Amino acid sequence: MGLMFISASLERIILFLYPTLTVIASSLLYKQKLDVKSLFAIFLSYGGTVLVMLQEHNNAPIQGNFWLGTSFVFASAVAFAGYLLLTPPLIKKFGSWNFTGLALTVACIGTLTHYTLSTPHPFQLLLQLPSSVIWYGIGLGFLVTVLPTVMLMQSIERLGASQSAMIASIGPVLTILLAVAFLNEHLNIWQWVGCFLNIVGVMMITLRKKRLKH
Repeated sequence: MGLMFISASLERIILFLYPTLTVIASSLLYKQKLDVKSLFAIFLSYGGTVLVMLQEHNNAPIQGNFWLGTSFVFASAVAFAGYLLLTPPLIKKFGSWNFTGLALTVACIGTLTHYTLSTPHPFQLLLQLPSSVIWYGIGLGFLVTVLPTVMLMQSIERLGASQSAMIASIGPVLTILLAVAFLNEHLNIWQWVGCFLNIVGVMMITLRKKRLKH
């Protein structure tokens, strides 16, 4: 829903805050005091994100639901941070394949429930869709949902959550470049600076978590 009101570039930058959210949640849950470097990294990440958000809001004042869209995406980042925080012990207990299947099943049930409740005559609409749209949806569901989820779980099982997050840090950069190339989105110099600050801050947090583990 957030993508209805904000650009794909900003959506990815906000979602990329999840490592900092994981660190903050861990600090609160386990009563671990954050050091100066971690606090500085969090400041960089959120400062960069706010810079990108303000620039996009100023350049698109007609988007009345801009802050609603950013709130939806930030809520997604919070949910994903909680998901990653709880994932490692569950993977050890159930195995990556079983846990992935359970996670995808719950997600599928939630999506179908939302579709059924929010769409007038949902089953009639499905029957009216062209076959090309249905195949397109199946392809998207497999290639950008099922396959990435399986690969992420396998990565966490083999490398751990921290290293997996480090590798995934290329995601926002790729999303921004693809959005510029295919969606005709344009970022000004301040938005690029904000993206850079966000990515640097998150990388600092991720590397810090890795060192603390060892």
